[in-house]
Order: sequence, then structure tokens, then C-alpha cells
Amino acid sequence: MPPRKRARTTKGGPSQTQVTEAPKRRPNGARLTGRVVRGGIGSLKDFPEMPIDVLNEIFSYLSSQDLLSLAQTSKVLRRFLLDRSNVRIWRDAREALDDIPPLPPVLSEPAYVHLLFSPYCHGCGKAVVRKVIWIWFKRYCKKCLQEQSDHIRESTMHDFFHEDTLQEWLSRWTPDEVLNIINPYDGYHRSPKRNVYHIPQLRLFADQWNAAGSADGRTEIYERQVVMVAAREECAEFLEEWWEEQKQTRLDEVEAVRHQRYLDICERLIQEGWRTEVVRLRSRADDLDRFCRIPSVNRPAALSDKAYETVRRDVEGLLVETRDAIAIEERQGKLASKMELLEKAIETIYVRIPCNARMLCRPRSGDLVFEPEVKALLDTSTAEGATVDDFVSIVPVAGRRWEDTLQHKLGAIVRSHIDGIEDNVNPLDLAAASFSCPRCKALPLRYPEILTHTCLRSCDLWTQLGLTDQFALDLHDIAAVNQHVQPFNYAILSGSLILAAADLLDKLAMPPTTTTYEHLRIGNVRMRLIGRSHDPRVYAWNAALRYGILWMGSKFDGWRCATADELQAISQVASYSGTPSHYRQHGLRWVCASCPKYIDKWDKVTSHLLHQHKMSFDQGIKDGMVFVYPGDEDPAEGPWPIPGAYAIH
Repeated sequence: MPPRKRARTTKGGPSQTQVTEAPKRRPNGARLTGRVVRGGIGSLKDFPEMPIDVLNEIFSYLSSQDLLSLAQTSKVLRRFLLDRSNVRIWRDAREALDDIPPLPPVLSEPAYVHLLFSPYCHGCGKAVVRKVIWIWFKRYCKKCLQEQSDHIRESTMHDFFHEDTLQEWLSRWTPDEVLNIINPYDGYHRSPKRNVYHIPQLRLFADQWNAAGSADGRTEIYERQVVMVAAREECAEFLEEWWEEQKQTRLDEVEAVRHQRYLDICERLIQEGWRTEVVRLRSRADDLDRFCRIPSVNRPAALSDKAYETVRRDVEGLLVETRDAIAIEERQGKLASKMELLEKAIETIYVRIPCNARMLCRPRSGDLVFEPEVKALLDTSTAEGATVDDFVSIVPVAGRRWEDTLQHKLGAIVRSHIDGIEDNVNPLDLAAASFSCPRCKALPLRYPEILTHTCLRSCDLWTQLGLTDQFALDLHDIAAVNQHVQPFNYAILSGSLILAAADLLDKLAMPPTTTTYEHLRIGNVRMRLIGRSHDPRVYAWNAALRYGILWMGSKFDGWRCATADELQAISQVASYSGTPSHYRQHGLRWVCASCPKYIDKWDKVTSHLLHQHKMSFDQGIKDGMVFVYPGDEDPAEGPWPIPGAYAIH
């Protein structure tokens, strides 16, 4: 134990001292500070003995919640306030409030106030329970609810009623008439969630039933119970509706306070110079959600100066991030505008009216962005106020350089898979120079039609080439919403189809190193697959290559060139396949030569021609006003069935 301390006195000689006890401590050594209590202990014990007029005056200033709290302060006050003779105190306090429903006939005044305003469990009195079981007028925690409720079983009646009156009871038994049941079900149900009853209610009724000495007495008890259950259900329905309205009103009030706090925060931030950032946060759903999820912003309390300091610290990071995002958007917005000018310049150089299929096989703005002269104009830090004419002056040179580079890249792929191609031969002119899309598996794709295949446009090319500076990153973001910004990605092309095409040429006794696609087309070279009795057809080059890849697994054994007699036999069928009537049977994309940006299916293009150009679809084909989108499967390339041919031996 620590030594006793001696306190110095204010008066007296040096030898005068006052002995004080050392401060009391807990067993663990902690000092007992104690709670400061104003007023003397037990000062309310004589409160009920005050004159009745004084008590009435005091209680007139108290609400129902105040009376409930006062009744919980001491046993004396509890006995006084719960005395039946003082029920008017509770009634006057309740009637002073306009928003409380009238007293239900099945509850007393104190019990009614306790149900509405005491959040504690009616069983254990400890746990806080927000949900009221209105049909029972109780609040129960999870544990007490399991103890105070059960579902009706066949053995339930035997547990509560005497055997001598059980048969009489079973003859009257209607659960929902004598009990306030949750999830009622006609008859017995094995589910514990059906026919849930309140055990105290059934026990009280069973005790009254068992205590009755005659059948008439039990009948009277039964009828009284039925009336009481109906009254409880009516009151419970009314109170539950009122409770939900009060809860919604409270939620609206809290939300109004929270919203006003949000408005005050925004106003103060704007006054500090964050107007642009606040406007952006409020205009975007995702950003606004992030802003409102900050605890100090979302608190339902009025904004004070001290609270704003906390809010200011919490939102500073988001504000700085928003400011940076705005700067990025402004920079990318300027770049995107110049990319639109570049795309218009490309159209000006490459497209004429009426246009043709070759004009659509052109570079896009994403293909030319890293050409030196183009990048110099696109760089927002060095070029301001650029116009379409500025880009028109440099697009021809930049576009030619890009096409030469691309042809060299694609030609290198062809040369790497076919040995012996002479230097004076353009590899892309060869019939074997066919590619397939690794994404949609479309084939065969040839240059320059391959430039219109959108699957082959991807910003991944810039990453593969090591272009990762800020300019390239901005282009990545712009390309997410503007497809023409995405470059043609030749790096994802493989040579598997080139090898298959070379194999087919070998089977046809045509050298892959010199046989050109133009030779096959102009020479009307057609192919047959012999040894297959179910395929009496003649194929053009693209159709044969497509059939061999998709249906024969790149195996071209059995192919040969069609004979003159076979070509004569299919001449009438082949001529029909190029007519407008045949075109309408296929889901091709069509392009209007006078409106190059109008690309759609046959029925839409027909309507476009009729309303915009006053001509039919058939006339549009004859006049060259519409043509098949480059790269689509043209039904004019077959295959064509040989009339009367059913089998080949």
C-alpha cells in the first residue's frame, strides 16, 4: 500500500499538518474516479408525497417518453406512475401529442407508451429491438422470440388443455379465431414459419378455459376470446400503418437534414475556389456517389464550422483527383477534336462522289496519328487552332507512307510462308495472299479489303510497338468511344491461311509463287471437289478456300479445276447469282455510292434509295449507286450447283 500523504494547512505553524487518506484504487491499481452526481442520493424518494396539484403541474410539462423514463428511475416512482389511480397522468401526456393514435382497447396507457417508445426487448429487457410484432403488441429479440413463440402442431392442444375438455375444444378449434397467428394456414403445417402463435396468449386462454367449471362458461370464454382477437388484429393493422408513416416521415426528415448538409458543403467548397470540381462531381452519378459516401459528408446533422474542417480534410483527396481528371478531359477533348479534323481530311483526300469500294479501303485517323507531320499537328502543346485544310495538306504524303509500310509488313508475312517469290512480284497480288481474322474467324481477307474489317482495328498495336507516352495513353482513352481512332493491327495476323491457299494451288497444279488473284478472276478459273457424291458444285477461288478451311479442316485433297463442259453447265446459274434478285436473298451490307457513310442491309438500303434518290434497288445496282461492302461474302462467287448432277465417281 502506498504511504499516507500529509497535506499542508493554510494557517498554523509549521508543525500543523492534516492527515488525508490515499485515494482508493481498484485491485488492478487503477484509481477510482467515481461519477459526479448532482443532488443528494435518494432525493426523489419523497417525490410522490408532494401535493397532487404540484405533481399535476410538473407532469403537465412531461411527454409520454419523459414519463416512461421517469418510471425507470426508481421503484417508488415506478409504483406511483403505474398505479391505476394515476392513469390520467399518462392519458394527459399522450393526448398532448397530436401524432399518436388513440389508445387501443387491448392495452393500458403505460403499456401503450412502453410499446411505442421503449426500444428494449419485452422478454429480457436488454437487447434493443427496432421491429415491433404488432399482431402481438410486443418487441422480442431473436432469443426471446424463439422462447415466446411456436408453430401449431398436432400435440399443441394436448400441451395446454385438460384431457376432459380437450374433445370439446377440438370441436370448436379454429386457430385464427382465438389466436393472433403469424402466417396462418388452414389446418396443421409442418413448416415452422406457418401458424406461428404467441405462447403467452395461448397459455392465458388455456388457463381460463381449463378453469371454467361448465360448458356454458367455456363457451363464454371462447366467444370473448374471438372478439378480443379480432379487436387486436384491427388495432395492430392501424398501428402498423401509422408506424410505417412515422418511420417514413422520420427518414424524410433525416434525409432533408443530410441533403441540406450536402448543399452547405458544396456552397463552402465553391466559395473556396472548387466550383469546377464541385460541378463535375454533382453532374456525374459515379462521382456524386463517391462524394456522398464520405462519412463526414453523409452525416445527418447540420454543418458547423468545426464539422466543415473535418469534411474539408476528408474530401480534399477527391477534389484533387477531380481536378486532375478535368485537366485530362480538357487535354483529351482538344485531341479528340483534332482527330475529327484529321478524319475529315482523310475523307476529303480518299473519297469522291460517287464513291466505290476501293475508296472505303483507306487509312483511318488512328493509322496516321504517329506519322511525324500528323503528330506535330495533333500535339496540343505545340499546335493550337488547327483546321481541316492543315491536315489536308499533309494527309496524302502521310497516307502514302503508311500504305507503303503496311504493304511491306503484309508482304513480309506472305514471303515468310511461301518460299521462292521473286523480288519483282508483289506478294499481295498472289492468290495465296489471304488472311483470316483471329477474332471473328472471317476468311479469306485480302488487301486492300482487309482494311475495312473492324475486328482488326485495335489500340494494342501501339502497346506492341512500345508507344506508351502520354500522347498514346490519351489516344487509348479516345479510341474507347471513337472507333476510327483505333489503328489497323497487322501484328495479330498469322500465315496459316496463306499456307492453306498455297496447298490448294498445288493441288490445282498452279504455282503459288506466281499465280495471282487477278489471273484466277479474269481467267474464270473454277474448282471442283471430286470424290464427294453429296457436293456436285463448282467453286470460285474464295468460296473454295472458305469451304476447305471451314468444312474440310484445311485439307484440299480431291480438288481440281472445272472443265469447259462444267463451266458451260453452270453458266446460267452463275449469271443469275450476280442479279439483284439473288443479292436480296443474302444478308449482305450495302453502301450507297452517293452517301458513303450509309451502310446497311438490303431492306434499309432499298428504302434509302427510294426516299433519298428516287430509284429502286435493282436500278441502283445497274447504275452503280449501291455496291457490296468490301470484304463481305459476295454470293456472285458461288458455289454453283451443276444442273442434273447428283454424284461424281
